[in-house]
Amino acid sequence: MSEERLENNVFAKSEVAGCSQPSEAGPAIKSRTENLASERGRPTSGPTSLELIPETRRPASSRAEIHPPRRRVADPAVYRDYRKICDELMAELKRADEYLADGMMSDMGMEVVVEVEQLLDKLYRCRWGEKECLKRVVVAISSQINNVRWTEAHIEFLKDIVLLLRNSYLVDDSLVRECYRLIRAHGLEAFRGTIAETEVRKKYRIVEVE
Repeated sequence: MSEERLENNVFAKSEVAGCSQPSEAGPAIKSRTENLASERGRPTSGPTSLELIPETRRPASSRAEIHPPRRRVADPAVYRDYRKICDELMAELKRADEYLADGMMSDMGMEVVVEVEQLLDKLYRCRWGEKECLKRVVVAISSQINNVRWTEAHIEFLKDIVLLLRNSYLVDDSLVRECYRLIRAHGLEAFRGTIAETEVRKKYRIVEVE
């Protein structure tokens, strides 16, 4: 009798132990996770692995590429050539007034016209100014005086723009815009190169032929 009771007690204890095994395993796993989390220095409910990726930084070489380029150091010799050409242009334009007749340049004044055109070619080749700004100014000037008989308006425009160039150390886009403003101020057409009206006009009519 006592042996049967002992066996029943042992069987009961084994069943209790079998039922309690999962409940004991659960806390053990949880405690292990908490220990791992504490060793890593962050809670288990913290940000995901994507949020923990450190911000990628560009190498120093790539960061340097986005910096604006350094401005070219001005050459004093080039500036002296630039000023010399402007002074020679002003001297020739002062002579132009002597050859005006009835508001038009006379044939005797062609010497001045040729000299001014040659000086403008030298100014076009001058390396002064930012990028191609000086070349753009010279092209705008030449468009007004090439292949056209000079008038008093042309000469006054030339005097104003050359004086502006001579007094401008910085030749940039703003000077190009000022050149076109002077063209319009003197009654010239910015993209035509002449203020003279066409003497001969021809009109054509399209007639349908049956």
